[in-house]
Amino acid sequence: MKIHGTKKLLDAITFEVTVDSTNEEENELYAWHANLLTIDRRKTLVLMNNSSRYVVVLHGLKAKEFKNLDQVIQEAIRKTFRAERIREEVIDRYLKEAGPVSFHKTKNRSFVAQLNKTCDNIWFGSRDLDPDSLINTEVAKRASRWLVGVGKKEMVRPYEELRKDLTAMAGEAIFTTNAAVMKISMPFEGLSIWRRVLVPLELPLTGFHDMLQILFGWTNSHLHEFYVFDQTEAVEPYPHFSPYHVTGDYKPVLNIVMDEELMSHPKEVDRVLEENIMLSDVVPKYTVMKYIYDFGDNWQHEIIVENIVNDGPVESPVCLDGEGDAPPEDCGGEPGFQEFLDVMGEPSHPEHASMKEWAAGQLYRGFDKGLVNHRLRGI
Repeated sequence: MKIHGTKKLLDAITFEVTVDSTNEEENELYAWHANLLTIDRRKTLVLMNNSSRYVVVLHGLKAKEFKNLDQVIQEAIRKTFRAERIREEVIDRYLKEAGPVSFHKTKNRSFVAQLNKTCDNIWFGSRDLDPDSLINTEVAKRASRWLVGVGKKEMVRPYEELRKDLTAMAGEAIFTTNAAVMKISMPFEGLSIWRRVLVPLELPLTGFHDMLQILFGWTNSHLHEFYVFDQTEAVEPYPHFSPYHVTGDYKPVLNIVMDEELMSHPKEVDRVLEENIMLSDVVPKYTVMKYIYDFGDNWQHEIIVENIVNDGPVESPVCLDGEGDAPPEDCGGEPGFQEFLDVMGEPSHPEHASMKEWAAGQLYRGFDKGLVNHRLRGI
């Protein structure tokens, strides 16, 4: 595997820089360009694949990592590809065919220019870098979903190009086939708001959260959490949930939270961090879940696993069907949502125009399955 480093990177490593003495054309899939930045006083390595322009990000490199940078880079690629749900056998094959890491001078100005643009984007989005994680997979995934120019091709999204490259390399599907069909509802009296979705089980709970945000048009502006239920044991309705929710009939056995601060709150059931959980850790053992978004408005989403399927590789979640428009952000919970519907449903209402303008400012839009599926492809 060839790493074409900028002068700043090559000056920081102890490895010998290999000089290409032949005119043999290299396989761009197994070659990367790399630059070293300092962000928040931390050494940050940005790798960009020559073929797809896919990005891998390491934040907080220390002397011990620089001494073993070849191994660290291989592990970063493995972990980032794994976060993309690439099958482990495909990742193994890629790393084997790429071979040992060797360091080279940057290859050409075109690659360096694209790398510099990528580094600028990482810099401007540095607030998303996790100081406690050397390999920042979520930042890498996000950066690899930006449109970039690749040579004379049209603008492409690097993650899509990487999928094509790895599929061609493997000669077979690069994703697992295990998936679940789920119905996700927002239970309101007198309203029908639900989505049916096909979800790959090898999806991190962080990605499952992203999926739910897209399905219901949320903007990821508030805290969230999950509850998992034992559907074999009926109990009195759980005090946090509305009595007309199906999940109120079951015993909560696990609370999955988004950050360490929520871990410290008093707990009534076992609690774990979202970043440590895969959907397959929960499903199909349990088939009833609840997702709560915005603890002020308390938007509850009831998740029922209807079926487990193994019909073929599932690249990303797919919305199969749905009905009803979800509430706009910050409308004041169920009472505020009902008032919103009353005003929006009556054009002659004196507050109709101002409410419509407010809704536009909230980026509120009706359910559009085509648009939802377009956005889901990026998960």
